[in-house]
Amino acid sequence: EEEGEEVTPRSRPLRLPLRAEARRVRPAPAPRQSSKYRGVSLHRLTRRWEASCWSKRKQIYLGGFSCELDAAKAYDLAALVLKGRGAALNFCASDYAVDLQSLGECTKEELVAHIRRNSSAFARGRSRYKGVTGSNKRWEARIGALFEKKNVSLGYHETEEAAAKQYDRALILKHGRSAKTNLAIAEYDKEVEQWRAEHRRSLTYDRALLEILRAHQAPGSLDRELCRPRRASS
Repeated sequence: EEEGEEVTPRSRPLRLPLRAEARRVRPAPAPRQSSKYRGVSLHRLTRRWEASCWSKRKQIYLGGFSCELDAAKAYDLAALVLKGRGAALNFCASDYAVDLQSLGECTKEELVAHIRRNSSAFARGRSRYKGVTGSNKRWEARIGALFEKKNVSLGYHETEEAAAKQYDRALILKHGRSAKTNLAIAEYDKEVEQWRAEHRRSLTYDRALLEILRAHQAPGSLDRELCRPRRASS
């Protein structure tokens, strides 16, 4: 630099403005799916509060309720009968003294039936069993989806339990032996073993169960698409 020349700091290169990013619209808060109460959750489709209780590593469905508080009480009652006075509850055990007097000696099935009868689903004329509706010896079993078919009717039956078993068989075909059935999964294991013994031992579990499902179906009421064999479950 020559003497006397004014020295100016080197200017930084001009930074061109970048394209403005589109303003992100904050999504609306999602509906609350869980409850503040133990054993209660909000069903995504029906928007009912569903109660369930774990017993011996199995989850027992207790029914759907229009009121979150009723679902919490249903859980408490089931927990007291199934787990005893030491069970963790939503409310005081003394609140259920009257109920416990009548339910103290009941079986698990009787307890679940008692609680489901007080659910909002039963109040609307549904069965105490999942997947069953009707009355007066005309109980329909229906499942939301099965083998890529939606809203599948599994026929009409004279008793709630017969309809519940049809629903359970379809549910096992859909979800495997981990399905949350109305009745104990062992009951369907026995059915499959008996069917294999009377027909073909080589039948897979799913294929045997599907044949049992069809055998209990009203003639022509089961869609042929449902007769396709499914991947065998272990």
